This record gives sequence, structure tokens and C-alpha cells, in this order.
Amino acid sequence: ASFSGLPANTTFYARVRSVGHSGTASDYATISATSTLAAALTIPVSSFTGVSAAGLTAIFDNPSNPLGTAYLALLSTAADYSVINASAAGTMPSASGNTVIFSGLISNQTHYFRIAAVNHNSVLSAFTSAASTATLPSPPVSASPSASNVALTQLRLSWNGSSNASATQYTAEVSSHSDFTSGVQSFTGINTYADPVGLWPNTTYFLRVKALSLAPPNPDSAWANLTGGSTLAEAPAALAQPFYTVTYTS
Repeated sequence: ASFSGLPANTTFYARVRSVGHSGTASDYATISATSTLAAALTIPVSSFTGVSAAGLTAIFDNPSNPLGTAYLALLSTAADYSVINASAAGTMPSASGNTVIFSGLISNQTHYFRIAAVNHNSVLSAFTSAASTATLPSPPVSASPSASNVALTQLRLSWNGSSNASATQYTAEVSSHSDFTSGVQSFTGINTYADPVGLWPNTTYFLRVKALSLAPPNPDSAWANLTGGSTLAEAPAALAQPFYTVTYTS
């Protein structure tokens, strides 16, 4: 027998009996229960909220399945889902505006979200088409040590990219003024260090860095005032005649 027009993800029970030529029916025999497949879910145009440097909330709708239907959500940094960075499973309490919260994500990184419904027999529906968004960049943090290649008129100032994606670029500023009002040297690139030039001996140089967003209009990170460093002091020069007015006692 074939049945149509049944609701999605609903368990049905069947029984059958035979009827003889005389019209006498046998007892019913129970057939194993089964569930219809779950209907595919949908993702609205505004599909993300609460996007931060380390997390996001994905939004999806359940237009056809009974409330309480299970789902499986996947989050990946690869558009082809060759790597799964996070997954979540649960049940849907409403027909629209259901949410999945992801945390502990890579900062300044595009993430792809898709979701499928799961029927009572643990069979998945088709996954939705992917929706994507990027997490915000995180402010860099100080490296240890922060200064290397230190000499009289040079040093290298380094920082740590924190949880930002490896492709993140940074803008760094170096100055002998802690308020960065003058004498600022600026550096932009993927490197996590700056090599300022034309420095003065025995001078402290201050460092501030921000991470640049890989996904405008997401903003850049805030400036982070990080540990800088000092150049070496010059050694005193020996005089041709180092002593004057020498007496018996002084």
C-alpha cells in the first residue's frame, strides 16, 4: 500500500489483515512503525547575530516539521566543508527564529553555516545552502620578549596575533612618545613585527598595534598598546688626557 500527503517527520504505525472470499477477516498483524522524512530547513536573509571575535549566533527557520524536531548544524572555515570547525545538535522549539550559538571560533575568519533536520529514525534531510559571515578581529597582545635585534640605533618590536586568522594583516605604530603624537613610524602587513629605522641610542620606543578586518564592513580591532623596547646606550668615549690637576690626595 502507498500513502501520500503525510506530514513530515511523523511516526506512523501500520497493521494489516486479510479478507477471504467469504468476507471473513483475519486478525490484524502489526507492521513495524516508521517515520516520514524531515523537511529541509531554511536560513533567512539576516542569518547571523551576536557576531564577535570568538563567536556568533546563527538563525534558521523550520517551516514544515513538527516542533521538537531535531537538527544538526555545521560550521566550517572552508566553503566546501572539507574541515568542520564546530557542530551543534538540538531540537527546534519554534517554526521561525531558531538559533544556534557557536563559541571559541577563530577571529577575523569567514565561517560557513549550514543545517539539516533529523527525523525520528535519525535520517538527515538535505542540508541548507551555506550562509557565511566573518568573526571580528581580536586586538593583538604583547609578545615575550617584545624586543629583539637590539642595538644602538635599531630594534625589532614583535607582538602576538592572538586568536586572529593567519591571513590577518596588522598596522603597527612605533614612537618615542607614549601618546604617539609625533615621530611615529607606521607599518602595515602580515608580519607580527616592526623594524623601525633611524632610532636614537638609549631611548624607549612605544608600540601600538591593531588587527585589520579581512571582511569589511566589519571594523578593525581596537588599538592595543603593547610592550615596546629600548635601544642600547652608547659606551663612554675615552679622553686623550683623562686626568687633570693630579695631586697627592686627589
